[in-house]
Amino acid sequence: MAEEQEANENLTIADLQTIVNIIDTATQRGAFRANELKVVGSVYEKTTAFLESVSEAEKEAAPEAESLEEEAEEGGEE
Repeated sequence: MAEEQEANENLTIADLQTIVNIIDTATQRGAFRANELKVVGSVYEKTTAFLESVSEAEKEAAPEAESLEEEAEEGGEE
């Protein structure tokens, strides 16, 4: 049971993307009052910026990972 609770406490990149989508949809539907929009917008912008930085980091890491895999394959052929 402790493992199940621990698994539920992890926040993933997909969760953050879902939060951004919820904020966007709720804003479009008028769910927030005018005096709340600054705070909501700030959270939206911070979360979006974080997701973009993670995406860029993954793109930069992908070629490095491919290069390491190629080197490992070449090393195994000798």
